[in-house]
Amino acid sequence: MTVFSIEQRIYYENTDAGGVMFYGEYLRFFERARTEFMRHHGYNVAEMASAEDKTIFVVRKADIDYLKPIFLDNMIEITAEIIEAKKSSILFQQKIYRDDILCTEAKILCVAVDKNGKVKRQEVF
Repeated sequence: MTVFSIEQRIYYENTDAGGVMFYGEYLRFFERARTEFMRHHGYNVAEMASAEDKTIFVVRKADIDYLKPIFLDNMIEITAEIIEAKKSSILFQQKIYRDDILCTEAKILCVAVDKNGKVKRQEVF
């Protein structure tokens, strides 16, 4: 699969008192990119979560490297790419760029679970 990306602006709400993006916000932007990635490939996350045989993808592991800071009002590009898909999990490689400079990279492992939170076989890709 090709690399999918979205662009977002950094607002005051995303930053600390010094105008630097707060470290926890990176997870929010990664989540947005993964959700749009799924939508782009024909999977509506909201519909999957509300279906009778409910399936949701939860983050099981996040390995993040913060390389360069991101600041208030910057435009960023967030990427999502599947590097491994198994019967009940998807491993994403995600990156955030500011002005074509790699600022953050992460590997995010998502696991499919049913309405009771039990791991479920759900081949998506």
